[in-house]
Amino acid sequence: MNIIYVKSIENDLNKLRAGRRIETIELNRMIMTGNELKELRHSFSYTQTELAEELFMTRRSIAKLESMKEIPDSRAQHLRLFFESKEYNNDVLVNGPMSFVQNKNGVNYEELPNGNFLIQVPIIPTKERPKYLAYHNNHDYIINLIKVTFIVNRIGKYNYRAFEVVDDSMNDGSVNSIPWGALVLARELSKDRWHEKLKYNEYPFWVIVHKNGILFKQIIDHDVKNGCITCHSLKKSPEYNDFLVDLGDVHQLLNIIKIQKDV
Repeated sequence: MNIIYVKSIENDLNKLRAGRRIETIELNRMIMTGNELKELRHSFSYTQTELAEELFMTRRSIAKLESMKEIPDSRAQHLRLFFESKEYNNDVLVNGPMSFVQNKNGVNYEELPNGNFLIQVPIIPTKERPKYLAYHNNHDYIINLIKVTFIVNRIGKYNYRAFEVVDDSMNDGSVNSIPWGALVLARELSKDRWHEKLKYNEYPFWVIVHKNGILFKQIIDHDVKNGCITCHSLKKSPEYNDFLVDLGDVHQLLNIIKIQKDV
């Protein structure tokens, strides 16, 4: 499976910058100080509370980062990528958008100079999970969810969602691990295709929207006849044994195609 991490997104943004003129504010440096973060926040007219909400953090965490002489590399990289995406959106407003393509599910793809595409998809953060379980098929609810941006290499025909991971069962420290705090981009597999063998060898990692909660798991078997799947965790621990899930209790199956995490 082709999973692309934050470093790849940073490379794409660098290519994008080469293709279009974007005015930067010290975004090419690897080190970020608290004062630089404060200046960036002010330049985009964010209060500490507003920035915290965008980053799924607390206002106190933002204040703490701004008081630091040097922000830790992983967090600094995440912040730079956030402001670069905002910087790109501002440039689009000033200079006009590139060409758009919309798939049959209404997902907009904006073509970038390097041949990739920018998409914005609804995100389901932790606090939104209970409501999402109830309204996952409600169009008015979905279109009002907060959107996040991903860079992809081709146009897809599916519905897409982003999820905030608050589960450490898929974190074994490997390159394919999905740690607590990661964001995953996933595409929905329509229910009419659940009666066919899932391509779990090609797409092993899934978001399972179960009636009792949202799971992030590797699917290692699909019993088509009995309508159930076997779920596996990457983390080796007695509490994370393999288990069966009845597809009759599942609202949505979405295979994970991209992971954003601090690296």
